[in-house]
Amino acid sequence: MTYWIDVDMSNRLFVYEYAMILQDPANTPHSVSERPRFIVKTMDNLGQVIPGNCSYYETYGGDPNNNFTYYTSEITYSNWKKVAIDLSA
Repeated sequence: MTYWIDVDMSNRLFVYEYAMILQDPANTPHSVSERPRFIVKTMDNLGQVIPGNCSYYETYGGDPNNNFTYYTSEITYSNWKKVAIDLSA
């Protein structure tokens, strides 16, 4: 999914919420790089990721650094999260 906006002083704080349901095929022959993933990139008009901690986020099904809950042995989900990114720069 792509979402384009022209940033000005009235919308410089971009806020979004998300939840995830991802398969974790850890019991099958899949490496971490082959697992389903969720990626968020906040980019400028040239397609470059904007510097900052919230401008790039990537996780995969069963990622131990994320708060996934297992629905089944292979289906994981995370609860709703809210992110705010200051785009004023």
